[in-house]
Amino acid sequence: MLFRSGLSLYLRRKRDTLDDAKWLKVDPWKYPEISRYTEGEKDSAGNVTDPVIVPLGYVVEQAPMPDNAAPERPLMYKYHSMKPIGLTSKMLQEHVLVYGPTGTGKTSRALMHFVLAFARRGDAVVIPDFKYPKLNGGFMQAIALFRRFGLAAYPVLPYTRGGYNIPVFDYIQTVQDGRDLAAILVPTPEYGDSDSSFYKLTQQIILGAVFKVVAASPTPNFKEAIRIMNQPQAAFEAWLTGTSDAVAIEQLARFMAEKKDWNGFVTGIINALEAFDDDRVSETFTSVPGRNFDPETFVKEGGLLYWGVPSDKMRTSRGETITRVFDNWLTNQIVRLRNEVSRTGPQRSVRLMYDEAPSIGRLRNVLRSVGTLRDSDICLIFGIQNESQMRIVYGEDIWDAIVQNLATRLIFPTGFQDDAAKTLSTYLGDREIRVRINSHSGTGSLNPEPGS
Repeated sequence: MLFRSGLSLYLRRKRDTLDDAKWLKVDPWKYPEISRYTEGEKDSAGNVTDPVIVPLGYVVEQAPMPDNAAPERPLMYKYHSMKPIGLTSKMLQEHVLVYGPTGTGKTSRALMHFVLAFARRGDAVVIPDFKYPKLNGGFMQAIALFRRFGLAAYPVLPYTRGGYNIPVFDYIQTVQDGRDLAAILVPTPEYGDSDSSFYKLTQQIILGAVFKVVAASPTPNFKEAIRIMNQPQAAFEAWLTGTSDAVAIEQLARFMAEKKDWNGFVTGIINALEAFDDDRVSETFTSVPGRNFDPETFVKEGGLLYWGVPSDKMRTSRGETITRVFDNWLTNQIVRLRNEVSRTGPQRSVRLMYDEAPSIGRLRNVLRSVGTLRDSDICLIFGIQNESQMRIVYGEDIWDAIVQNLATRLIFPTGFQDDAAKTLSTYLGDREIRVRINSHSGTGSLNPEPGS
């Protein structure tokens, strides 16, 4: 038995993620939950040892919540017994991964502080909130926060009266614009035979033709698109002939000649539009003067675009579908405006925040986005509970490639299993671990059991 009062670990960070944080100090007797053991390291004798992974989340003290913050109040994290560490400007200009299971403070202790930092900078921030309308645990308080800083807040609430509208049909000017929207709702399968690809391509072309006509009609909304697609086959073919869209007419004729499956074809499209067969949802995506969200004003003046969808809707395909449409439309508009900066004048930094990212499903072109958007001062912030969820959504190879572009990583690892701990170890990189033992009155073991 040995006398002791504590065991201190000093970790020298060879890869300095937090810029100012040269040293981290943790007392594992006071904070036993920080210790995580994994296999892989060897001691001088060649025996496998269990290295201690000290994750960021358990060294960080609770920072002031934004709803108690004034514009002049400092924003910073604080390591136990060490100097305060701020969210540096470099961290705020990188793609970010915040990794932590439910209840670890991923939203309140990390993401909300990024929101506060972005508000103080006057950035243009987009937040899909799938805990709406809960005040505790979600991002609704961010609306008041941005307004407190003198910035505009644009709540878009597809299942609640009020809020702003996303006028997607105002931006459909060409047949290709219509097909791009259709491709979000009826995506081409990444893997599959040529028959399934031909099936989906035909649906995209036909639905794109419908969207183009609807956009120029007196009732430019998804409800009108659903009405058109619900026509009997003969009536629809006559309607399509009247559009003079030669590509769509030829594609449908070829499809019917080869497949002869009108009912299955139409049912697939109607199912894809099902989420919009809701008066409030359809209205949200309809242009209404005085209520439309203007992306150009947003990127020029900054502010918050808040997308609030209740969790029960996200548990069905309906919430996921409308969120993908919202996200794709918005990203396309922001990228377009970045290419028109000579016309628009200076634009604000844009930050797209995806807490509970797996809930959204697979976002189109996200791998390309993390590889290219940062050069346009557009950054993505992902909040996830575990990597297994993202690997299911994107596939292992694609998710690994995405992670390589997420330069800032904050980890909250309560409940990590061995595989997750090994992943965390890979994220943190090599460490030099020095141990100092202070012996005072008391007894105890210097060799805690793994996991203690």
